[in-house]
Amino acid sequence: MEYFALLDKRGKARVFPVVGLKGYAIFIDVASHEELLGRLRGNPMHDVEETRVYALSEFPPKDL
Repeated sequence: MEYFALLDKRGKARVFPVVGLKGYAIFIDVASHEELLGRLRGNPMHDVEETRVYALSEFPPKDL
């Protein structure tokens, strides 16, 4: 969690605790899959934590 809290302070991610769970949601804005993987692998707990990735888009979509 400290790793992502540091990213949050640097403006590289937004971290939110999930109420009622021992977990957190992290919003990371990246330009590529490689950049996302680098941020996730930078977490020293990545081997023991479960990670779920959901891709988000702009709203409203720019092409509409």
